Formats: sequence, C-alpha cells, structure tokens
Amino acid sequence: MLKENSIQELNQKISSQMTPVPAGGTTIALNGALGVSLVKLAFSVSQNEWSDDLKVQFQGLLIQLEKAEKKFLQLMDEDVQAYDLNSKNNFRVKKDLKKLVDVPAQVIENARKVLAYARSIDPYLKEVVKADYEVAVYNLLTCIKGGKSIIESNLQNLTFEPQYIKEIKSRINS
Repeated sequence: MLKENSIQELNQKISSQMTPVPAGGTTIALNGALGVSLVKLAFSVSQNEWSDDLKVQFQGLLIQLEKAEKKFLQLMDEDVQAYDLNSKNNFRVKKDLKKLVDVPAQVIENARKVLAYARSIDPYLKEVVKADYEVAVYNLLTCIKGGKSIIESNLQNLTFEPQYIKEIKSRINS
C-alpha cells in the first residue's frame, strides 16, 4: 500500500523509469489527502474560539473530513491497481479500461466534497491558519484539474463507449 511508504520512497517510485505507476493519479489523490489534512488543521485550530452554537453547527465536519482523507489514500492504491490490471491485459478489456477513468473521477468528486466543507468554515477561520487553508484549497483544486487531465487522456482509449464518455464528462464538469 502506497500510504505506508515514506515520502522519500513515494517520490522515488513516482520518478522511477522502472515502473509506470505510481504517477499522476496517485499524485492527485495524495494532493487531496494533503489538502484534507490542512483543512482539518484550520478547522481544529479555529474551532477552539468558536461559540457553542457554531461548534454544534459543525460538529460532524471533522468526521466527514477524516472519511474524505481515507478515501484519497484508498484512491492512491486503486489508481496503481487500475493501471496494473490494464497493463497485464494489454489495455484491451473494456470494463477494466473504465477504471483508468473512474479512479480520477472519484478523486475529483472527493476533492469537490472537501472544498465544499472547507468553504463552509472559511468565514470562521482564525487568521493564523488562513494561509494553510489557502494551500489546502489549492491542493484540492489541483486534484480537480489534474483529474480532468488524466481522464481526458484516458478517454482516448474508450472511443467505443460514447455514452460512457458523455456521462463521465458530465460528471467531472458539473
């Protein structure tokens, strides 16, 4: 599992010419996980000075952020698995080719969800964590932009599935 690697090990795997994965899909999911971590930091630091009413309003948010973080870490591995599966069958099995698109689509959806959570707390953030919050937002936006790029590239392998392509484009551009 990639999430059990050190940062240095993961960087070496990504930059290695010996294996094609992990690569872009893993990187966008990692950006998402890092973005969630920073949103959690901004939330935790800021809520210390919130009113009881505001704390009640956002009481479930940390749980949702932790779920999203786990999802990003899971998607890092799913991206590698999708590539490995397709590589083994020479990129010829239609249903498996869709996994090369579905994983980054899930990264995009998860990033959008976290962005919505982040934006809900934006007005209540302490000044000391505003920069961390902004870095989180940039990481999450990178997930979306990178995911779209990966999907566009992989859709070239799915020209035989025009309805699926239409559905995916609608899903990622909504």
